Amino acid sequence: MKIQAAMVVNLPEISRETLQKTASNKATVTALADDIISLKKPSGEVVTYDLKPKNKPKAFSETSTKRDMSHLGHKLSCWGQYVITTDWQTKEYQFGQLNDKAKIDEFLGMKDKLGLEQRDKMQFISPSQDWLDLANKLSDTELNTLVDLTYNISESVFSSTRNGDEIDNIVSEINKLPSEELSSFIESMVHVNDEAEPADKPDRARNKFGMITGKGSVVNGIFDNAGGKALRDYTKMAFSSELSHSEFEMVNAHIVNMEYPATSGLINAVSMVQGEAKDQLFNLLSSNKTEGITDVFGYFGELANQPYYISQYNIEYENGDKELTSVIDPPLNESEQGSLFESILAVEAKVGLAVTDHLIKQTGAGMGQVQSQVWQELASGVDEPAITLTKQNINELLAQGKENLVEGHNKQVRNSFRSTIYSPGRGEAILRAI
Repeated sequence: MKIQAAMVVNLPEISRETLQKTASNKATVTALADDIISLKKPSGEVVTYDLKPKNKPKAFSETSTKRDMSHLGHKLSCWGQYVITTDWQTKEYQFGQLNDKAKIDEFLGMKDKLGLEQRDKMQFISPSQDWLDLANKLSDTELNTLVDLTYNISESVFSSTRNGDEIDNIVSEINKLPSEELSSFIESMVHVNDEAEPADKPDRARNKFGMITGKGSVVNGIFDNAGGKALRDYTKMAFSSELSHSEFEMVNAHIVNMEYPATSGLINAVSMVQGEAKDQLFNLLSSNKTEGITDVFGYFGELANQPYYISQYNIEYENGDKELTSVIDPPLNESEQGSLFESILAVEAKVGLAVTDHLIKQTGAGMGQVQSQVWQELASGVDEPAITLTKQNINELLAQGKENLVEGHNKQVRNSFRSTIYSPGRGEAILRAI
């Protein structure tokens, strides 16, 4: 039975001796609520005791663990949160980037506009004048949204550079935007984040040996944050000095109508291409509706975001011994991604978007290194008539690319096991395991 609780303030500790002594004097004990009792002594004095455990074990959740990880991405105090400190010589306050008491008070007051979760997140984001300015420009809803997005970026920063300056710089650039553009920019950030977040779901795919090799494995970055990474890429593109305002508006008009991975593919393409390739890209964007170019950028986005690949091989010796080894192929780096997309643009410029889409469907999915080789071959033959190009044996190109890859793997394996493979009296054969 639950009894209405009374207000209890500064409750004293209760001991076994107190209860025994009271019991011998026929005191009365009354339950006021769960774990709270009222003890009436023979003298008439009433004392209230709280019997709840004082030290409850801390509950850990995936959210709190990720948040603790994210803290390390910032320039933080030793306790992981931004705290107000005082210089013992100058007696000046310091709170993040703020050192004026009035500004610090204003920042603390700004938190009244935030929800409980956003206040918690804001403890780990550097207090600054930019946030004070943005609090005055944005509605409460927009401010809370921006805190969520910034915090999401911080999780991605932790898993890569751990450079808190990157977050401060992004907030500063957002604050520089004209007031009339802030709302639409935040809406675009929300779209980019929401489209990318489902890609964070782990892929627990296992190979024939039971190893987890898909997204979510140790090799492929268990702490990756697709939404945060996409936001970093988007803001990097948006604030690039090499992108004019009109060019950004054109790109953004397509992005807000795309789904992931096409959004990622377009953002990466704009950030990577230069010179003639950039002109070809913006000609493609200006000449087509979003639905017409989604396949091209979706394909590129898939390749650009591929995880590490693990290939396993059996080394078989003449005496029957076998040894298993793995070869890891990293994702395409930025230079390789840029070359790949330039090849795709070169093909599209000569044969048109429809034929390019057809070639994308023919090449299908596969390792980025193999796909890149295929598009280099296609780009080198785009002077041929379109009908001839579409009839090229794509399967032969893919097979040749895979053969080149396996040959490279064999060299790596031979070099790694040279001392045992080529020891006297032992022959060797490398057999593909998966």
